[in-house]
Amino acid sequence: MKKAPISLGDIGKKEWKRMYKLIEKENIDFREKDLALLELYCKNYEKWINAEKYLDEHGYSYICSTGYPSQYPEVTISQNAQKNMMSAMRELGFSPASRSKIVKQSSPGNSNDDDEMEEMISK
Repeated sequence: MKKAPISLGDIGKKEWKRMYKLIEKENIDFREKDLALLELYCKNYEKWINAEKYLDEHGYSYICSTGYPSQYPEVTISQNAQKNMMSAMRELGFSPASRSKIVKQSSPGNSNDDDEMEEMISK
């Protein structure tokens, strides 16, 4: 197992270990060049968890100095981290939809070779 990057905090390192074990266990086609994307996922996972902990403790809004309700910045941090995590998960093939797309693309029956061969024969 590759050691977690130093840029990750405790939560991110824990998620790195969990995801890396899943990658190894499920034999996912994972290469050295994918490590930065896994790091991005783990960093955003950490941001999301920290923001959600803050929101659980403080709520989603507060009354600002003008007397109007305002959203805590952690709401936006959480939303952005979730979007970034989902994007990284799709790129790495961690979501069901992305896995089925990868399987479909790699199956022998879905090769463009058949179409190319058919086109060559018809000429």
